[in-house]
Order: sequence, then C-alpha cells, then structure tokens
Amino acid sequence: MLFTNFYALCQRLRARARLVLLLLAASPAAHAADYYWVGGSGRWDDLSHWATSSGGSAAYTQVPQNTDDVHFDANSFSASNQTVTIGATVTCHDLDWTGAVRTPAGGAVVNGMRLVGSGTVEVNGSLRLAAGLGQQDVNFRMLATSGVQELDLQAVPLNGWLSFESEGGNWTFGSDVNLVQYGATPSLLLLAGSVDFSTVTVSCYGVRSTGSRSRAIYLGSSVFNLLGPNNAWELSGTKLYLDADASTLRLGNAARGSANAFSFSSSELTYNAVEVLAGASATFGVANSVVKMLTVKGTATFTSPATIA
Repeated sequence: MLFTNFYALCQRLRARARLVLLLLAASPAAHAADYYWVGGSGRWDDLSHWATSSGGSAAYTQVPQNTDDVHFDANSFSASNQTVTIGATVTCHDLDWTGAVRTPAGGAVVNGMRLVGSGTVEVNGSLRLAAGLGQQDVNFRMLATSGVQELDLQAVPLNGWLSFESEGGNWTFGSDVNLVQYGATPSLLLLAGSVDFSTVTVSCYGVRSTGSRSRAIYLGSSVFNLLGPNNAWELSGTKLYLDADASTLRLGNAARGSANAFSFSSSELTYNAVEVLAGASATFGVANSVVKMLTVKGTATFTSPATIA
C-alpha cells in the first residue's frame, strides 16, 4: 500500500513537471534582446547594421523579432538625412528613437533621419520618435496584446497609415500626431484595442474605426484636425465604446482635393465639440448621435437625425 501511494505521488509530480515545462515553452519572453542600429544609412535586413550595444559591432545572426527592442540613438547616424530602408514587413517590440537627433560638440545638428521604402513596421510594444526626425515613409501596425504602451510621436510627419489592431492592446499618446498620408483609406485606423488620445493634437486626413472587434476610444481633451475631404471621420460597428470627454473635432483647414467637402459618419454615439471651419462643407450621417457643441462656419448637411445639445 505504501509503495502504491508513493508511486501515485511520483506520477502526479511527473505530470505537473511536464505541464510546467510545456507552459514555459509556450510562453514567449516579454523582452528578448536589444538591437542598436549602427553605421548610418542602410537596409533594415542588413545584419551589419545591428549591434548588441550602442555604437557596438554587429553581432546578430537575425533581424529583430517581435520581442526585441530596437534603438536608433546618438551612435546610429553620422550625418543628417540618413535613411533606413524597409522593403517588406518588419517587426519589433519597442521602437525607440530617443537621442538619435543630436548636436555633437563643436558640430552641426544631426537630424532629418527617416524610415523609407514600401514596407510596414509591426510594433508589439511602444513607439517613440524624436523631434527633428524627417518624414517617416512607412506604415506602422500597433500589435501589443497586453500592458499599457506609449506613443510619443513628437509631431514627426508620418507618410503612411497608423493602425491599432489588437483587442488586448492598450495605447496612450504622449505627444502630437501628424499623419500626412492622403488617399482613399483614412490614415488613422482604430481597428481593435483601447486607445487614449489624452491631451494631444492629431492632424490627419481621416479616422476610421469599423468592424466587430472590441474597441475603446478615449479622446480626452485632444483636438483632431481632420483634413481629408473623403471619410474624414468614420466610426461604426459593434463592440465600440467612445468617450469624447472634452475633445474637439475640426473639419476643414487645408484639405487636399478640388473640393473642400467632408464626410462625417458615425453610429449612435456622443460627441463633445464638432467644428466645420470656414470654407468647408460637411455632410453628417450620424444615426441619432448627440453633439454637445456644434460650430458651423462653413456649411453642414445632416442626412440622419442628430441631437445638438
């Protein structure tokens, strides 16, 4: 009887040990490695540009993965306007440009560095840019699945779309946003997760949040300058929560295209302040939404009922 009990205990312990090992194997590391860019202009997929320390020698055998933090810092670039070319989809955890823009002792400022190419950067953590960077000519997909991530964009021009795509993601903006891409697809895509705009100013050619994935949008006291004449604002679908708080949404001001005509569409939500600027013509299809403060200096047409509080 004693032997039988001992044998059963060993079997249970062995089973638990196997379970622990399986869980450890299945759980990705929260942060795997730090990648530092060195050597000035180059291609993201060129391993000679990735070092294990700031200003160090290249030592990696693969490009950054989704758990790796990427740093562009004071030792990454030797001159202004140098570029990193991205020709496909690349990935990382944090993407951090802190310290990349600098003024060497006795020298001229080093600034204007850019990500260029036709590619997309998948960021699984935070995105931090630096004031003085040049226009970033790539797309950014925000894919974090947990934790609160930071977006510190410093009003650096982004000539691509910025997309939030993870239902488990939670992002907070810490500085102004300047999305300069213009096209049929809005440049700011809030497709899943929780996004907090806090107190920042957002300039873009359109905002879209549609579909059936869980979305929570907190506008805080932010100001949105909506510049695109097509699909300037589009919020609809299920599992959508909007807290407009003390925000202001502005339609108009230097829109591209031959006509200054704007489209504002929404499911039934509550907005704080909405403004149609002088020279702009806005069409609202807002499905019984509430607008607490509506200011029209141009013209406004409503194609569905709305409550102006």
